[in-house]
Amino acid sequence: MSKYYLLLVIIFAFALQTRAAKHSDNEPSISLEKTNAAATVYETIMERVRTFHMNVNVDTVVNQTTRYLSILDSQGAFPDIDYNSDAQTNWPPLAHLDRLKPMVLSYTMPNSSYYGNQTVYTAIVNMLTYWYDKHPLSTNWYMQQIACPQRMGVILILLRSGAQQIPSTLETNLVNRIEEEGGRPDQPGSPGTGANKLDIATHWVYRGCLPKMTKSFRSELNKYII
Repeated sequence: MSKYYLLLVIIFAFALQTRAAKHSDNEPSISLEKTNAAATVYETIMERVRTFHMNVNVDTVVNQTTRYLSILDSQGAFPDIDYNSDAQTNWPPLAHLDRLKPMVLSYTMPNSSYYGNQTVYTAIVNMLTYWYDKHPLSTNWYMQQIACPQRMGVILILLRSGAQQIPSTLETNLVNRIEEEGGRPDQPGSPGTGANKLDIATHWVYRGCLPKMTKSFRSELNKYII
């Protein structure tokens, strides 16, 4: 399945939530059961994202995790990555997130030998903390508005199913950075058109699901994907 197929599934689930929320806004006497049904759509979207990204060979991600743990330093950084690079293409810091994802999968997939492993959990928290504190930046807008936010959104959604949740302050900080740097689907120029528009809308959905979407955010997102 392509990432755009996943986006269509997400949009469909989001549309159902919006419809339920609209009834809730207009009908004060709506039952608690219907209100709760609307709220669970956030979890449905996240579960479908997890199912999509967990469709991998568990042995492969376990082996990758073993290798990455062996070279990760105590701060949560990889010595072979140049985190100070601002390269326009082949941006080295992106490898940090690409290595983090299989570690998160190893930690959250029940059939993984690293499932719920405390060492892996500590490494994940250290890597996320290092990424936030170091704040690598590229001169290419795509890295800050699409590549990083999409990767981080998936990583945080996967971690919601972990045996131990990451610190709430850390998750909030990471989500806020996506909001600050991730752009808008309606912005002018290339970032706000075609596939780029869809890519930005996708991480808007990810971001919206994590803290559970506010009414104002839901209304704003409606403009772009519903």
